[in-house]
Amino acid sequence: MARIDSYPATSTLADDDYFLVNGATNGTRRVSGANLSGEMQRLAPSLDAYEEMPTITGTDFILMCTAGGVVGKISFNALVESVRAALELEEG
Repeated sequence: MARIDSYPATSTLADDDYFLVNGATNGTRRVSGANLSGEMQRLAPSLDAYEEMPTITGTDFILMCTAGGVVGKISFNALVESVRAALELEEG
Protein backbone atom coordinates (compact mmCIF):
# COMPACT_ATOMS: atom_id res chain seq x y z
CA MET A 1 0.00 0.00 0.00
CA ALA A 2 1.34 3.45 -0.90
CA ARG A 3 2.21 6.05 1.70
CA ILE A 4 -0.71 8.38 2.33
CA ASP A 5 1.22 11.43 1.10
CA SER A 6 1.70 9.80 -2.32
CA TYR A 7 -2.03 10.05 -3.14
CA PRO A 8 -3.38 13.12 -4.95
CA ALA A 9 -4.75 15.89 -2.69
CA THR A 10 -8.35 17.06 -2.92
CA SER A 11 -10.40 19.84 -1.39
CA THR A 12 -13.82 18.26 -1.93
CA LEU A 13 -15.50 14.98 -1.04
CA ALA A 14 -17.73 12.70 -3.09
CA ASP A 15 -20.57 10.54 -1.74
CA ASP A 16 -18.50 7.39 -2.27
CA ASP A 17 -15.28 8.63 -0.57
CA TYR A 18 -13.72 6.82 2.39
CA PHE A 19 -11.19 7.76 5.06
CA LEU A 20 -8.56 5.35 6.36
CA VAL A 21 -8.22 4.86 10.10
CA ASN A 22 -5.63 2.78 11.89
CA GLY A 23 -5.81 1.47 15.44
CA ALA A 24 -3.87 -1.00 17.52
CA THR A 25 -7.03 -2.95 18.42
CA ASN A 26 -8.89 -3.08 15.10
CA GLY A 27 -6.09 -2.53 12.59
CA THR A 28 -6.42 -0.47 9.43
CA ARG A 29 -9.94 0.01 8.09
CA ARG A 30 -12.06 2.61 6.33
CA VAL A 31 -14.99 4.82 7.32
CA SER A 32 -17.29 6.50 4.81
CA GLY A 33 -17.45 10.25 4.56
CA ALA A 34 -21.15 10.03 5.43
CA ASN A 35 -20.36 8.27 8.74
CA LEU A 36 -17.32 10.38 9.61
CA SER A 37 -19.33 13.43 10.70
CA GLY A 38 -21.37 11.44 13.22
CA GLU A 39 -18.26 9.73 14.55
CA MET A 40 -16.49 13.06 14.99
CA GLN A 41 -19.46 14.39 16.98
CA ARG A 42 -19.51 11.22 19.10
CA LEU A 43 -15.80 11.58 19.90
CA ALA A 44 -15.94 15.33 20.62
CA PRO A 45 -15.25 16.39 24.20
CA SER A 46 -18.21 16.83 26.52
CA LEU A 47 -19.54 20.33 27.10
CA ASP A 48 -17.87 20.28 30.53
CA ALA A 49 -14.48 20.42 28.77
CA TYR A 50 -15.20 23.80 27.17
CA GLU A 51 -14.25 27.09 28.79
CA GLU A 52 -17.14 29.05 30.29
CA MET A 53 -17.36 32.54 28.87
CA PRO A 54 -18.36 35.50 31.10
CA THR A 55 -20.11 37.52 28.36
CA ILE A 56 -21.58 37.16 24.88
CA THR A 57 -21.84 39.62 22.01
CA GLY A 58 -23.93 39.75 18.85
CA THR A 59 -21.25 38.15 16.69
CA ASP A 60 -20.61 35.20 19.04
CA PHE A 61 -22.08 31.74 18.53
CA ILE A 62 -23.72 29.35 20.97
CA LEU A 63 -23.47 25.58 20.50
CA MET A 64 -26.83 23.87 20.48
CA CYS A 65 -28.15 20.35 20.17
CA THR A 66 -31.41 19.75 18.33
CA ALA A 67 -34.04 17.30 19.53
CA GLY A 68 -32.74 14.96 16.81
CA GLY A 69 -29.24 15.01 18.33
CA VAL A 70 -27.61 17.24 15.71
CA VAL A 71 -24.96 19.59 17.11
CA GLY A 72 -24.98 23.02 15.52
CA LYS A 73 -24.49 26.67 16.28
CA ILE A 74 -26.70 29.74 16.49
CA SER A 75 -25.49 33.31 16.61
CA PHE A 76 -26.40 35.36 19.65
CA ASN A 77 -28.31 37.80 17.43
CA ALA A 78 -30.32 34.97 15.84
CA LEU A 79 -31.08 33.53 19.27
CA VAL A 80 -32.37 36.89 20.52
CA GLU A 81 -34.55 37.29 17.42
CA SER A 82 -35.88 33.75 17.79
CA VAL A 83 -36.80 34.32 21.44
CA ARG A 84 -38.35 37.70 20.60
CA ALA A 85 -40.50 36.12 17.86
CA ALA A 86 -41.59 33.31 20.18
CA LEU A 87 -42.63 35.82 22.86
CA GLU A 88 -44.61 37.86 20.31
CA LEU A 89 -46.49 34.70 19.26
CA GLU A 90 -47.37 33.94 22.90
CA GLU A 91 -48.60 37.50 23.49
CA GLY A 92 -50.55 37.69 20.21
